[in-house]
Amino acid sequence: MEVVVLAVTKMKEGFCVAGMTLQGRWVRLIPRGNYNWPAIKYRCGGHIEVGDVLKVDGTWRYSDPPHSEDYEISAASRRCRLTNQQLLAFCREHREDGAAFLTLMGRQKRSLCLLRVDRILTVYKDENPLKDRLAVLFDNQWQRNYTKAPGFPCTGLQWRAMQSLGLPMPVFREVYVVFGLTRGIKEEKKTVPPSPMVISIIGDPPLPGEIDYQNP
Repeated sequence: MEVVVLAVTKMKEGFCVAGMTLQGRWVRLIPRGNYNWPAIKYRCGGHIEVGDVLKVDGTWRYSDPPHSEDYEISAASRRCRLTNQQLLAFCREHREDGAAFLTLMGRQKRSLCLLRVDRILTVYKDENPLKDRLAVLFDNQWQRNYTKAPGFPCTGLQWRAMQSLGLPMPVFREVYVVFGLTRGIKEEKKTVPPSPMVISIIGDPPLPGEIDYQNP
């Protein structure tokens, strides 16, 4: 199976990798025996990046809803890397609609969604810029996700690099956002439901900055 990587995110002490097959089916690539990657490297040593086209072997893993996209891999190799314009064309072809977003926000059946948005705005600023939160405008409506603070946290490595370097968000001619749900937390006295995040921003122009893979 071939998968276009659309998101590489920081997840606790490891990483999460998600994308779509060439036919547009969501896939969250899971290392065997775990839910996150301790490192995001190919065996040859290169890093997995957004825009990579992977050849993967494995099996679909049963997961508690809404995480229906988990695919446990036994082998993965990079076939090629798309240019930013090729990646935008893929997003243009496979972008989803507001109904898909509402299903994700309802924690029903899916935990990943790709939307073309009109604007991205920082609506909550933290002393640590990596904890700033974003709102997005699509279908003529701002989505701000009020939870502990307004906006969506963003965990994509390219966004984290931009924030760490203090670089401004570009003025996009075209921009897509990948949303994802956390796993949720089961504690002794309560259960915290899965929370929505922005896990990738793919735009023209692309986000600036070089990812520091030693300290992402």
